[in-house]
Amino acid sequence: MIQTVRKPIIDRNIAPPSRRPRSHSNIFVVLALIAGIIVAISAQCAYSPPKTSEPTIPARIAYTEHEPILITGNTLFASKASSEGWPGDGTPGNPYVIEGYEIDAGGWAWCIHIESTDVHFIVRDCYLHDASYKYDDGAAIRFYDVSYGTVENCSVERSGRFGFLAWDSSHISFKNCTSHIAPIGIYLPHCHHITVAGSSFDNSGASGQLGYKYGISIYGSNNVVAEDNKVWDYADNGLVTSASSNLFLCHNTLNGSSTGINLAHAVHFTIVANNTVLNSSVGVHVNLSNYNWFTDNRIENSTGYGMWLTGTSTGNRVWNNSFLFNNPSGTQARDDVGTNFWNGTESGNFWSDWTTPDVSPADGIVDNPYVLDGDVGAMDYYPLAPSLTPIPEFNSPVIVIGITIMIVATFMASRGPREKRP
Repeated sequence: MIQTVRKPIIDRNIAPPSRRPRSHSNIFVVLALIAGIIVAISAQCAYSPPKTSEPTIPARIAYTEHEPILITGNTLFASKASSEGWPGDGTPGNPYVIEGYEIDAGGWAWCIHIESTDVHFIVRDCYLHDASYKYDDGAAIRFYDVSYGTVENCSVERSGRFGFLAWDSSHISFKNCTSHIAPIGIYLPHCHHITVAGSSFDNSGASGQLGYKYGISIYGSNNVVAEDNKVWDYADNGLVTSASSNLFLCHNTLNGSSTGINLAHAVHFTIVANNTVLNSSVGVHVNLSNYNWFTDNRIENSTGYGMWLTGTSTGNRVWNNSFLFNNPSGTQARDDVGTNFWNGTESGNFWSDWTTPDVSPADGIVDNPYVLDGDVGAMDYYPLAPSLTPIPEFNSPVIVIGITIMIVATFMASRGPREKRP
């Protein structure tokens, strides 16, 4: 028998707790920068219909064969550019350009390795393959302590460990790249201000691989944007983060992984929005992670829970998502903590197994809460009826306000003298 609980009024404000104001003489400059960043992010993450078709490997262009490239330091970069005839001078307006190469690693750990540089450069339109699995840090493209690099339209195949690797690096963009058959498509440890966009990470057809299988892996990093990517057939996690903060994970499609999105030790306002998670064992797993937002996601056909919060995860806010046909034999979500919020002030989530009744009043909210699995009594007090099934829109006022808060918090926390590069 269903216990009727009539839509209580709960003061669960969507905005995170306010922080003590601090005075700064350049606050107007900061606010102007914030406004610009908000507009850019909102435009980047605007909703369009989810892409569920399998990723395809781009057609090969006419590449020039080249041996593996090793660059260590700005001076060697300049010398190498001169001897190779690469255009550019490493300035922001005229970056070095490495392009049009096919590089067979031939048993080496990398096809392109760049280390300890802060000149501006672009690697584009390259086909990189067969980096060896014998090296723990083997990758088709490997960056260590690198700033101001862009990788675009590059295809990686049969990389033994990582497709792309950026370690202890900043202000790096990976755009419109593909990785086919690499145990970890892209790995970003100890980085900040990284963008991974419009790229495809596909591990279908792989065999005999060693170690973990992740599409996108972010560790110990902050201010990372992963948007509009496709991740296919990774045995462990489609997208996994650990000990990272201020992440924007939006409009990605993740299909066929054991866990679609896995957040661990995410402690400072990660936004997970407008993603499509399909055919996982667990759609979204949140462990030991606090004060993160999950909104406008579509989580479908998980054999287990569509979403599962464990450990001491607290203050996470889950609203305006669509949970469709997950855990067919039971409840679609589980909360083992009880200090998270599964609805906003007026609406919650759409649950395909909980769509009626909506009669008292007929306001688009199911009359009875959706009770989650777990022993803590967590529930969605305002489950959406079919008439109010969410239409994902990342650029809603609530999320824009949230982005503002995160940027301000990051700015305030990061003020102080910066160490110069040696």
